[in-house]
This record gives sequence, C-alpha cells and structure tokens, in this order.
Amino acid sequence: MSTTSEVRNGSTSAPARRRDPRLDVLKGVLIGGVVLGHFLETSGGQAPDGLYSGWSSEPQRAVLTALYIVHMPLFVLLAGVTASTRRRAHRIAQMVGLYLVLQVALLTLRGADVTPETLVHPVYGMWFLLAMAWWLAVLPLVRRLGRAALPVATLVSLVAVTAPVADTDVVAWARAACYLPFFVAGHLYGPALLRRTADVGSALVGPAVLVLGGVTSAVLVWGVDPRWYRGADTAGSMHDSPTVALAVRVVCFAAAVVCSLALLALVPRRQRVAEVLGRRSLAIYALHVPFVFAAQWWFEGRGIDAWPASAIAVLMTVASLALLAHPAFDTVLRRVGERMADVIISTVRSSAGASRTTALQGPADDADLRHHPHRQPSGPQQLIL
Repeated sequence: MSTTSEVRNGSTSAPARRRDPRLDVLKGVLIGGVVLGHFLETSGGQAPDGLYSGWSSEPQRAVLTALYIVHMPLFVLLAGVTASTRRRAHRIAQMVGLYLVLQVALLTLRGADVTPETLVHPVYGMWFLLAMAWWLAVLPLVRRLGRAALPVATLVSLVAVTAPVADTDVVAWARAACYLPFFVAGHLYGPALLRRTADVGSALVGPAVLVLGGVTSAVLVWGVDPRWYRGADTAGSMHDSPTVALAVRVVCFAAAVVCSLALLALVPRRQRVAEVLGRRSLAIYALHVPFVFAAQWWFEGRGIDAWPASAIAVLMTVASLALLAHPAFDTVLRRVGERMADVIISTVRSSAGASRTTALQGPADDADLRHHPHRQPSGPQQLIL
C-alpha cells in the first residue's frame, strides 16, 4: 500500500531520490506473515470462539505469537514511511471506497445482511483500510507537531486502551488508536531507520534471532492473552481494569519495538520474491480473506493433528501468495479504489455545494414565491441541477 516515498526531518519533508527496494522486501516479508498468521488461526479445526482455534494448538500458538507481536506494528510503520499529504483526500477516499466494496462482498460471501450496523464493523482484516484512512486524516497534524507527534500519538494509544468501551470494532477505532504511534514513527523517522539498519552486518543476525525467540518465549510463558497484542481490545472489551490494560499495552509496545528492530536487522536489502510480494501487498492483503474463510470451513471438524494442519496452512499461504502476486489483481483493485475515490469525492463536493447553496439562498416561503413566480422552492430538485 504505497504512495510516493519521502525522507522526513521533523515536520518538514523532501522528495526521496529513489524508492528504497528494501521497503518492498520488508513489506513482502510482513504480508507473507500476515497471510500465514490468518491461515494458521483457522487450522485449529474448531469454530471461532473469541479467538480462532489455532491459538489453542501448538505449534500454531507459538508461531502466531511471534507473528502478531511484530508483523502489524512494523507493517503500520512502513505505511507511515510511504504516507504522503499529496492527494491526501483522494487516498482517504480510496481506502474508504475499497473498504466499502470489500466489506459488502465479504458480508455477502458470509451470508450476512448488509446494514448500517454491519457496514461499520469491519469483517476480519478489513479494519486496516479504515485505520489507514484515520491515519491519513491526522497526517497534517503529525506534520504540524513535528517531533512532538510521536509522544502525543503514544499518549493517545495508551489512553485509548483504558477506555471502558466494549464495542472496539466499530469503524476500527481501537486498532487505529493502538497502532497510531507506529504510523507516526514511520512517517517521521522511518526512512532514517531503514537506512541505518540496511547494512548491520552478519554479526547481528544471531543476536537478532535470539531477541525474536526470547521475546516470543517470554510472552508465551507470561501467558499474555493474544487479544492484547492483536490491538483490537481495550479495558472495556477485556473486562479488565484500566491499570492492567495500560501496563499490558506498554509491555506489548516494548516487545513490538524490540522485535521490529531485530527483524529489520535480519531482512536483506534485496530479495526478488519478497520485493514482488511487497509491491502487491495491497491486493494480497485485501483479497486473501476469502481464501482464509474457505480454509476455516475446510479445517473445521476434520480432526487434523496440529503439526500436519500447520503444514497445510503453510502450503495454503504459499499458494495464495503465488496467485495474488499476479499484477492483474493489483491493477484491478487499484482501479476499483480509484473509481470509488472519484465517486466519494464527487458526492462529498456535491453535498457541500448543495449545503452552501441552501444556506445562501435560505428557504423560500409562499409569499416570496407569489411575488416571484419564476423562482422555484429551494430543495433537492433545484440543487441537483
């Protein structure tokens, strides 16, 4: 999901000379992790009950823990790197438009009713599109605040997790708030971070692997509820105290930062397959969900042991990535997004123009019409013209 890359210093920005290929390599690695995580979640063989059943089986739980600690925070950080204020309104409309199209399609696929209520509660991974719209919306404020934006974003995230609100899915507000610091960090400091971790040398590979394994093991031993580091829950939805929610989020943030740095040290500058996946990450993210639903249906009730089920999930991941990396999917999806953005912006502008016209004209009363028979009552019919 990329826009023109920029190099930033505080609140100012300058066009980047060239897109860093390592950015696509990282996005490719992470989108592969996202897809693998979703297939592993469904491979437990039981219907979801709060969490997908893969979280109750080994080795799925260990792999899922390692993935979810780092893959979304770092993926959001990279989204911040590529985010730009150029055509910002269009990009927001594109994200919202794609969300609406895919949300309706997935609701229909699941046999659910399409209502205002279901439209504002994202199906599965569709939350990212709405969250991206939120992050783009606050981008001018991030630019204005400069270096102060990151502590402010962190404060917003920490306050949000203490909210006594049970409905955390509506318009993806909880996840948008949770990952906001990573988006801001990526926008302000991401390009420099990528440069500094590009050539760390093979000597750090071993320590980086140990860090990833150690943090994952610590989280597993501590028994942290996965819902905390999935980013979608708050004190209200977890029925826990704000103090506990705040403490767990701080720990999850620390784990995400440490593991992100370790993963950045491991990812090479060039890797052809990962680069291709990274350039197609929007289509892969948006379109792999129906395959996950099919996998969930296939795994349920089959009684496949955990290790073979995990292997099958890996094969499903490879097949889905190979298919969705075809440029045709990315092209079609972006065209749909562009078309939906045009429709949304045109509708908003028409509505705004109609409101201004109504406010300037005011309502025409009967006496006014009798004295000016050529004048028509102000209303929708007139404004459409």
